[in-house]
Amino acid sequence: MKRIDCFVLQGNTLTAEALKAQAAVSKVEYAKDVLTKTTTVKDIAASAHSPYTLLYTKATALSFVNFALERMLQIADDTGAAMVYADHFNDKGNAPVIDYQMGSLRDDFDFGGLLLYRTSALKEAVSRMDVDYEFAALYDLRLKVSQKGVLETVTRPLAMPLSLLFPRKLPLNTMSL
Repeated sequence: MKRIDCFVLQGNTLTAEALKAQAAVSKVEYAKDVLTKTTTVKDIAASAHSPYTLLYTKATALSFVNFALERMLQIADDTGAAMVYADHFNDKGNAPVIDYQMGSLRDDFDFGGLLLYRTSALKEAVSRMDVDYEFAALYDLRLKVSQKGVLETVTRPLAMPLSLLFPRKLPLNTMSL
């Protein structure tokens, strides 16, 4: 069942194609601008119509582990969470994220690049965004979502950068004969 509207950064076509191949995805759109701007977050909320909205906040192309989005949906459904985020892989291996703590005000909290919002919570939070930020919209969104709902962590990596799967090879030295 298609239950997620996805939004990725402009130019991230490999991740967009990977998301389109997922059974749970209703649509994939490119964000009109950077996700740090309030206007971009508001545009996303206006365009989201499925029960869930996924934001991929990084420019790196991703590869998903099997049933990654289904796992996020299951946790969102089972817990009633307003937002679900997950561990991920980086160049050193598993990169676990910290469990969210109610009342946490840190703006450098690592949620990873995949953020799954219950669309109703996203829209409600966006309706309360009354300051236009250039660089703090995701932080503002997270604070507003956390005021009305639970943020849950998936304690298992769900995606990795494609660069880890296919490392860039150095060009071969060629000699002419």
